[in-house]
Amino acid sequence: MPGSEQEPVPVLARESGFPTSETSVPAGPLSPSLAADNDDLSRALAERRRSKPIPRTGLRNLLYKVTGGRVNLGASERELHQLQLIQKIRSGITSRPHRLGVGSAKGGVGKTTLSLLLTSLLGLERKDLPIYVEANPHHGTCRERVHLQHEESISDLLEFLCSRGGPELDLEVGQPRVNSFAPVVSEMGMAVLTAPRDSWTRAALNEGSYRRILRLLYHYCQSFLTLDLGTGLVDSATTYAFQVCDQALIVSSPTADTASLADKTMRYVADLRGAEFVRERVLVAINEVDGSKSAKQDVEVLTNHFSRHVRKVLHVHRDPHLAEGTFLDWSKISRPVRDDLLEVAAEVASGFALGFAHDNDPVLEERKLQDLTGSAAT
Repeated sequence: MPGSEQEPVPVLARESGFPTSETSVPAGPLSPSLAADNDDLSRALAERRRSKPIPRTGLRNLLYKVTGGRVNLGASERELHQLQLIQKIRSGITSRPHRLGVGSAKGGVGKTTLSLLLTSLLGLERKDLPIYVEANPHHGTCRERVHLQHEESISDLLEFLCSRGGPELDLEVGQPRVNSFAPVVSEMGMAVLTAPRDSWTRAALNEGSYRRILRLLYHYCQSFLTLDLGTGLVDSATTYAFQVCDQALIVSSPTADTASLADKTMRYVADLRGAEFVRERVLVAINEVDGSKSAKQDVEVLTNHFSRHVRKVLHVHRDPHLAEGTFLDWSKISRPVRDDLLEVAAEVASGFALGFAHDNDPVLEERKLQDLTGSAAT
């Protein structure tokens, strides 16, 4: 750099007699051929700097800025890997809206937290406004994790639809009215439709209820829906969601009892949709992994087990901010856990190319809705 001390001359250069700053070099103009070579070299070096991805973070980014771009070490391996994952996340959706069911037969494993963060990350990176649906007939924790400025819920939306008449009128409801029940949470990059607070009201929502609600959301959602399911596998709402989802994410913690229930969930989905669906469209996320030796061994055993059945097993490490159970804040989540979540989001996005599941014909869904109209209105 200008004004800096002269860099040491390599030993090989000093001992070999190669020209250095300490060696007398005859002055004079370069020949035309040498001048052309020098220009080619300058262009080649400039092209080399431009060909490297510009580092966006860390010391490499600082060095790039300080030198005005003259020193470009390129992006680090971690940053390059992140760019590859983001490219996956931004891949196209073959059939819209894509439906992801997130479930577990065990509560307290971070299912809702993971569902919200996954939907948020995909929405923030894709900019296509996914919808998170708290389809949990039991106690849901969405309102404890996301800032919402209203009390409207799935049951309020259903009541509004029923007050207008039959489901044939549902698709005449405008987007602004739908958003009043499923508002956009801009800092999370998604719309959120919550379950009702009252337990009796939640329990009254059945398959017909969710079928009618989701049909409306299908009409307005142009990206994907995340269905955050309850722990009761035989609940009609949970069963229905597992029957219509295009991918499923099963959440487990790295403990034996929870893993056993995750395995039960996986086998339940296999009974509903078949082993081929599980192999191609089901993921398992082992959540809240810590760094202890015993935990690593347990995670390895669980990973080996589930990998024999599902498309991919992913790990999300324990995070102090997420463990607090307070409102989610991306800036407070540790970098390793953000990396974990990026891996999960990229794997889900890689499944967008699969399109609708073969047993998931929207025309058949429409016919089933007509058959269940009576139960939806009760």
